[in-house]
Amino acid sequence: MSFNFFKKRQKNDKIPFREALPLFFSSVKRVWQYDKKYVLLTFFVLTFGTIPDLLSVFVGAIFNQRLILGAEKYASYLYVYYPLLISFVVTIIDGIFFSIWRWTETKSMDMISSFLLRESVKKISKIDYASYDDPDFYDQIQNGWYQDGEMFINSATTVFSSISTVIGACAYVSVLAYIDWKLMIVIFLANIWVDPLTNKPNRWIYLLNNQLAEIRRKEQYYRGFFSNKEMASEGKIFDLYDYAEENYLKAHKEIYRATFINRLKINGIQLFLTVTSKLPLIAGYIYLSICVYNGTVSLANMTLFISMYSEFANQIYNTVCEVSGFRYYAEQSRYAREFMNIPTSIFTDDDNTKEKVNSTTAGHTIEFRNVTFRYPGTDKNILENISFYVGKNETVSIIGANGAGKTTLIHLLMRIYDPTEGIILLDGKDIREYSVESLYGIFSVLFQDYCNYAVSAKESITLSTEEVDHEKMEKSLKASTSYKFIDKLKDGINTPLSRSFDLNGTELSVGQNQRIALARAYYKDAPIIILDEPSASIDPESEAEILESVNKIRGKKNIWLITHRLSTCVISDRILLLKNGKLIGNGSHNDLLNSNEEYQRMFKLQADRYDYEVVE
Repeated sequence: MSFNFFKKRQKNDKIPFREALPLFFSSVKRVWQYDKKYVLLTFFVLTFGTIPDLLSVFVGAIFNQRLILGAEKYASYLYVYYPLLISFVVTIIDGIFFSIWRWTETKSMDMISSFLLRESVKKISKIDYASYDDPDFYDQIQNGWYQDGEMFINSATTVFSSISTVIGACAYVSVLAYIDWKLMIVIFLANIWVDPLTNKPNRWIYLLNNQLAEIRRKEQYYRGFFSNKEMASEGKIFDLYDYAEENYLKAHKEIYRATFINRLKINGIQLFLTVTSKLPLIAGYIYLSICVYNGTVSLANMTLFISMYSEFANQIYNTVCEVSGFRYYAEQSRYAREFMNIPTSIFTDDDNTKEKVNSTTAGHTIEFRNVTFRYPGTDKNILENISFYVGKNETVSIIGANGAGKTTLIHLLMRIYDPTEGIILLDGKDIREYSVESLYGIFSVLFQDYCNYAVSAKESITLSTEEVDHEKMEKSLKASTSYKFIDKLKDGINTPLSRSFDLNGTELSVGQNQRIALARAYYKDAPIIILDEPSASIDPESEAEILESVNKIRGKKNIWLITHRLSTCVISDRILLLKNGKLIGNGSHNDLLNSNEEYQRMFKLQADRYDYEVVE
């Protein structure tokens, strides 16, 4: 990976002005959409806020002139000092307005940030699951998902600040031209040439940071090796400190090598530009000194010119900064928009117009027709030409070695992925014709990689802050055997299942966490229940109770079990045997035991192991 961005920059690293402009004003439009008062107040404060600054400079310059020319020429001291009094009053008024604007800005930024957070969470909840298989997706999240209201607020602010700087620059130019228009033009052109260069190093640093994002993620990953409890315990046992340190240092050195030379170049350029930026002022001093010596310019006008020039230079610099900020915020808004516009093939804009799945129906039929699946961007088929039919309220066991495609088949059934080829039918209809939101509603699932939530046991099971259905909760605790330990917790079902936010919380064992996740699946009480290795981390006694609970709801729901324990298959109406992504067995336990050699081999292997354990 090359980081010599001075020579090999991507064409899209910098947004052309014609592309930045609509993005920029789109951000302002978004701020207007959610807080019109803030936009109006910002326009007033920033557009007219330059007046006190201009007045202060003019008053100071005039005051200096009059001191040089001699205050005795004027009628009174009041005539000398009244501009200062006016400037003082205007400055106080401006300060009041500025304080109000700052308060409004904070409030508006919080409101817009809240909106953007809700929008981004809503978006990411609907992004295709396949996106997570693409490494570039994580860059899109990093660049786009974490946008907040500050970016859009600053976009609006930059518009009005630009107006303000232009007004100020015009005022200073008029005074400078009055004193010496030739010198004003020379200095103006010099600043136009020098000031844009002063922002180049910032741009280069920004580009470098973007290019280093991948290595930084790797660096942060190894840096956080001991940041969670599970990794901390395993890290100690396997003595992973040296391993983590080695990989962290490797990534860190890679970043250091990529940035060191470029930093030297940037610092050298900054030094050169700092010296160069002072040249117009030095040249102006020399020229005006000669003019004063020759009598073509008065000392008072020289003082006024120098005062005006200093402020004019600031205005030019501020204008360049605004333009630089203009592009920066346009780029940031581009990242946010790219994230919000990530295409989705499963959740579509017309989802709410599609037919809803009947979630109250007693059972559903499922059919796979010639289904093949491979992950996007790969050539290897994970599942190949899978076909089977499952009737209403059947109990199905999916078995096979690790990597056979069992979990992938379930992901396709729930439409977390879409097939590469073939179709999946629910009640005789292609599942893609149903509303995805309603489709997800008919599934209760215990994933193999289930989640642990840092909330109370009750909330972890219900995944809701609404009133609990106590009858459903009791059944869920019973069916999952979670009742065995829930009642022993300090606050029972209200006990937090983590100490991340509450010192009174508790940390459950792996098996206990799995039973909470199983209770969550039961509490949803959907017509199709999917259990991926439901007893993988559970003791034999609890496993027997769980299987008994499954047996009790047989014939009342569609039950799908992914399991390595063939003893579970005895209670199933149908067994799907997968091997290397292909369906090599489809039938009841007795059917496969009598006709399928692979199933016979697997069942005998497990039966012999159990007999051996009993003898031991």
